Amino acid sequence: IGICPIREGSGTRLKVLTYMAAGLGVVSTSKGSEGIHYTDGQELTIVDEPQAFADAIVTLLLDRAALHKMGQAGHQLARESYDWPVIGKELAAFYARILK
Repeated sequence: IGICPIREGSGTRLKVLTYMAAGLGVVSTSKGSEGIHYTDGQELTIVDEPQAFADAIVTLLLDRAALHKMGQAGHQLARESYDWPVIGKELAAFYARILK
């Protein structure tokens, strides 16, 4: 399980993407997953209150099927939206548009 309890900061959270790419179920704060386009409860779980955050971790650890399903969904999202070849194509298309 990937855990990202970040409460302050800015930018995209590469730690969450690394967890997802590795196929781990993820529990994060909303701040910890900024910049990532996800569906809460599908690719990762978002919880901002400390006790609820801990409860979400325990819940996933006890429900291995849900943890595995989340890990697969997160892995798919990371590969389809954040893998280097995907990002490279999007960047090349952006440059092509602005250089016309």
